[in-house]
Amino acid sequence: MTVIGLTGGIASGKSTAAGWLRDLGAIVIDADRLGHRVYEPGSSGFEAVVNGFGHDLVAPDGTINRQLLGGKVFGDPAQMKKLTDIVWPEIQRLAAQEIADIKRRDPKAHVVLEAAVLVEANWFGLVDQVWVVTVEPSVAKARLMSRNNLTDAQAQSRIDAQISNKERLLHAYAKFDNSGTLDQFRQRVEREWKRFTKDDEKPPRAAKTPAVRVAATTARATAKPAATKATAAKPAATKPAAVKSAATKPAAAKAVVTKSTAAAKPAAATKTIAARSTTARTVAAKPVAAAKAAPTRTAAAKAAPAKATAAKAAAPKRAVRS
Repeated sequence: MTVIGLTGGIASGKSTAAGWLRDLGAIVIDADRLGHRVYEPGSSGFEAVVNGFGHDLVAPDGTINRQLLGGKVFGDPAQMKKLTDIVWPEIQRLAAQEIADIKRRDPKAHVVLEAAVLVEANWFGLVDQVWVVTVEPSVAKARLMSRNNLTDAQAQSRIDAQISNKERLLHAYAKFDNSGTLDQFRQRVEREWKRFTKDDEKPPRAAKTPAVRVAATTARATAKPAATKATAAKPAATKPAAVKSAATKPAAAKAVVTKSTAAAKPAAATKTIAARSTTARTVAAKPVAAAKAAPTRTAAAKAAPAKATAAKAAAPKRAVRS
């Protein structure tokens, strides 16, 4: 079962789109209808609202006077947040119950949760995809003035009280612009529904949420240090080869000492000592590699002084005879 979260601003046409989707076979859950249930007498939502905003809200028939409640919260962000902190979790709970009931009855059903505040209330956990209906603010204001008999200022204040189209579209799997004709709008909705039902057997693409974006960013950031470490490890693997080549230098020096004349011997000996010094510095810089290469260099070092000493001992005798 796949749940579509259908949302949009005031006078955007989301309820019209929900009606078409119902005709196409979807089961529609209206969050506004669930909101009315929150205020029903005897419910936990009713008690929380009355205790939070005053018992004067209770009308003679025992229901909450919604108009009076609106006067207490409209235009006051702190009071509005206090109300939504009560109402939104209750609507979410009721919606989750209805979705679970539908799934038990028909696991293959397609459900549409129509919710104007889906993004603001962070109800992404209830849905698999988010479909957003948008309309230009100027068009929405004209519709409100005509439909609800509002003044220009009243219509604009209701639009300003909502999040923007841009904010909603950040979470959109599918988006529908309803600034044109009704026929154009309907064609867009039906086309997306056909695509949706055609791909029904594929896993649904999850709704875009801030947490998902952060997780993806974190995953990419975590992967980069690992690649850096792997690259840094390569020079360490090649360094032992460099140590071995340094260890072969005394052997070359020994050949020079044996075959060269007495005058060339000091220079060869100097090169041998320099080679040993270079090897010593290399060993000091890389303690681990030195431990493996030490036996080879020690054997070579022992052999070199012995031959050099023998050569030096022979040199003075030849000088005396001449």
